[in-house]
Amino acid sequence: MRRTQRSDLYGCWRNRRAAGLVREVFDKGGIFERSGDWHGGILRTFVYEEDGDTMTEREGFEKGGDVLRTFRFDPTGMVETEGRSYGKIKRTYSFEDGGRTILERDGGRYGRVVRVFQYEKRGISEIEGRGHGEPVRTFVFEKDGKAMTEREGGWFGAAKRTFIFEGVNPDMLENPEIFLQFMLLIS
Repeated sequence: MRRTQRSDLYGCWRNRRAAGLVREVFDKGGIFERSGDWHGGILRTFVYEEDGDTMTEREGFEKGGDVLRTFRFDPTGMVETEGRSYGKIKRTYSFEDGGRTILERDGGRYGRVVRVFQYEKRGISEIEGRGHGEPVRTFVFEKDGKAMTEREGGWFGAAKRTFIFEGVNPDMLENPEIFLQFMLLIS
């Protein structure tokens, strides 16, 4: 069942983006990171740009802050640049194996592979290097369908933190673009 849903999400990437479904996972105005509780000052903001394929990380509140990083999405992956979109390419993420694997590379599309995110039956493993080693951490989808646990190492490693999803199914992270946006938020 999950495999079909994942391929449907990946295969319909352009249609879902055009319909605004990918962007609606998070607030349309952007995502705010605050210090402390809800009333704390805004540290950084992720803003969706008007072209629909670009997200910028800004210092402070919404469009008024300096651009720290720019993330440009396309059907084959994402490019991260320092500052504005014409800045130095910092990392490239490419979707491989029909979206079941995400390769993170230093620099451009032919840079050294730094880590691999591998989709598995019940979660996503992060492996350093080309992906042939032991997992550094694993994101496990819990059986109740409402949470995801980040574990150090493999499937049975120590639980580092648990993400509770209210009103949203964690299976949405099976879409590689949404998973990368999620990783940007928690890093």
